[in-house]
Amino acid sequence: MYICPTHLKIITDMKSYLAKTILCIVFLQSVYARAAEDKKIDKERDMRGNEIKIAGPHEQRALIIGINKYLPPPNQTVSGYRSDFQNLNGCVNDAKEMTQLITSTYHFNAKNVMSLYDEKATRENILDSMDALLAESKSGDIAFIYYAGHGSEVKNSLSTEPGHLDQSMVPSNTWQKGVEDIRDKELSKIFNAFTDKGVILTVIFDCCHSGNMSRGAITDQPLIRYATSADYDAKDGSNPPDPSAKENSKFLMMSSCQSSEFASETMDESNDPHGAFTVALIEALKQLSFDASAEDLFNETHSILKFDAKNQEPVLDAPAERRQGTLFGMDKGLISGKSLVSVMGNDGDRITLEAGTVNGIDSGSSLKSPDDNFHLEVVEMYGINQCYARVTKGDIHKIKGGDLFEVTNWVSKKKSFLNVYVPTSSLSYSEVTAIGDVCTKLKSNKKINWVTDISISDPSVILYYKSNKWYASVKGKIEPLEIKDFNADNIANQFKGNSVFINIPPTRELYESFQHNFAAHPNVKMVSDENSTAQYSIVGRIGNQNTLEYAFFQTNFAVKDSLESMPVKTEFQSLTSTSQSNVVDSLSADAYTLGKIRVWLTLHNQGGQDGYPFLLKIKDETTNKWINPDENKAKVGDKLSLHINVDHSNSSNVWDGAKRYVYVFMVDHTGKTKLLFPRRSGNDENRLPIKDDNDHLVDYLISTKMKVSSPTGTDNYYMLSTSTPISSYYLVFNQPGVTRSAAKGARNEPLNDLLNMGNITSRGIDVVIPNDWSLQRVAVKTMYEVNP
Repeated sequence: MYICPTHLKIITDMKSYLAKTILCIVFLQSVYARAAEDKKIDKERDMRGNEIKIAGPHEQRALIIGINKYLPPPNQTVSGYRSDFQNLNGCVNDAKEMTQLITSTYHFNAKNVMSLYDEKATRENILDSMDALLAESKSGDIAFIYYAGHGSEVKNSLSTEPGHLDQSMVPSNTWQKGVEDIRDKELSKIFNAFTDKGVILTVIFDCCHSGNMSRGAITDQPLIRYATSADYDAKDGSNPPDPSAKENSKFLMMSSCQSSEFASETMDESNDPHGAFTVALIEALKQLSFDASAEDLFNETHSILKFDAKNQEPVLDAPAERRQGTLFGMDKGLISGKSLVSVMGNDGDRITLEAGTVNGIDSGSSLKSPDDNFHLEVVEMYGINQCYARVTKGDIHKIKGGDLFEVTNWVSKKKSFLNVYVPTSSLSYSEVTAIGDVCTKLKSNKKINWVTDISISDPSVILYYKSNKWYASVKGKIEPLEIKDFNADNIANQFKGNSVFINIPPTRELYESFQHNFAAHPNVKMVSDENSTAQYSIVGRIGNQNTLEYAFFQTNFAVKDSLESMPVKTEFQSLTSTSQSNVVDSLSADAYTLGKIRVWLTLHNQGGQDGYPFLLKIKDETTNKWINPDENKAKVGDKLSLHINVDHSNSSNVWDGAKRYVYVFMVDHTGKTKLLFPRRSGNDENRLPIKDDNDHLVDYLISTKMKVSSPTGTDNYYMLSTSTPISSYYLVFNQPGVTRSAAKGARNEPLNDLLNMGNITSRGIDVVIPNDWSLQRVAVKTMYEVNP
């Protein structure tokens, strides 16, 4: 074939041009890809600046309100609608931790988070900030409003609600003349405006919704977030619709308690004041996966409140879609699951991080930069939202303020797993028996209804001894009454017609012996104030045989809590002049067991999400139906089977496909722990998953021989999976409970160091856990009858 030289040159030039063009395209693609990657890294590294789009394409904005200071400044007098209110302690701490949580874990941009603390949180500023948040939010955007402060009531003569009262949040300038509360009807109108605009709105309130306590405490009441009713009539006949009930609503609200209850303050693990509800909520957020449903998060928060003996029932208000979605309505697939914290300072020697326990950080925690060029190790915690770290990889001088670091491990905290309260006592054995004699007389007095066992009957009056004085906690009253004359006739006349229980204080010997025992144990702490952090308190009584008896009871326990997961009480121990040391040893051993149980009940994937795609399931063999996960109820006599089923809804790509060692056990309502799987000795049959011939994951049947027996209560079933085998698992997962007769002396309760569950007998132990284990819990309430 002949080609003329001219044509040949044209063809050659075209080939050269095409080759150069292709090379140019490849080069540009490489440049664009590199630029996109650099831009992605810049976004991840830029905390302040400004464009972190990790969670999705829409903007995320928040308004965070925390008010501790309600009393007027010096030289000012109260001239507002109420005269009886007090400052609070933990609201600003709550607000700061919530801000840190949403910026580090849910990647809200710091510039889009408005904060109002104390004096800044006036009625006008709160309403103006809500309006500004509404104005800036567009359809599909995410908005979050958080409030910690006083809650109250306002008279509304035109209201159709019972009692003609509106619930309200109390602004910081309530002391000023003419300053009204922000009532629920006003808030509903604002929330409806967000909903009408198509904004995904989440609201969390940690304040009292007012009302009466459901019962008295074993001793005095904690600080509560309640201000007395405002003295004016709102005269508001409007009746705005429930924002969650509107069509296509994307509204979700969590409240710390029922409208008839108080929200209490407490101390966190670092002894900083907080709201009990916010502490529980943040703990639940740390324990559950980042993409956990709002309903699961709420249920976990409720459980932690109960485990911590807080007598308040939180409320969740949201349509079904929002309940099943994530807390802030973000798409599950768009939540990174990374806890990112920001650099606050660099002095050339150490790095200051804007991070605290809310980020799951403690001394020994490791962090890395998104490009892996810098590694840090936390060396000291400082306050609720600050810590110091040393650089373990990279040049410290190249780390600048605003850089982001990802938390890469979980470090167990040197903290108690259970706090108990034993009232200070200087009473001799004879003085305590004299109190018992007064109780014995009251038992036969017809003027009152004597209560011997508060686990089955709620008294309306509880008498307790504190600081060498007697007080009465009366149902429906905030302040305790001082009892001037402690004798049977006076008590019977003063509380005629009431049900009465007297909490008999311990002897001096009992108090000092408890102090000695708990001081030597790292996982149970004896606290000086029952209502700060105590989950259990010592209770003394005159038993059926008129003997002195002592036991640990859940603090603020009520009879309605008898189906909760934690044991209500330990076994009562009889006290004589010669048995005091035995009583202390037995109850101390029970407290160690309670600490271990509480950790199992509150621990959920603290090591991180490993994506292990299996679920623990329970089937009622009588009806051949799976136990309803929303109710988890079974009746005495039912036959149950236990399964490990493939989670077909799990789309996570985190799991590396490797087998895990699986342990299934139960903790029953008495606190007894029983191993259910593996059945044989050695870590062999429990290495899962198993695959069929087609390389598909298959379900695994554990047991078909479980029968529900009395008494009633809540049994908790667990599935623990880990890449590291637990050599002593038979001892770990077979432990006695606390409502059987306690053995004398401290029990030997070895528990594997992998999870450091409260049986370590020396202090100063840190356990660093890799992110490749998971824990599931299924709670089943045993009842005599289960309503359909």
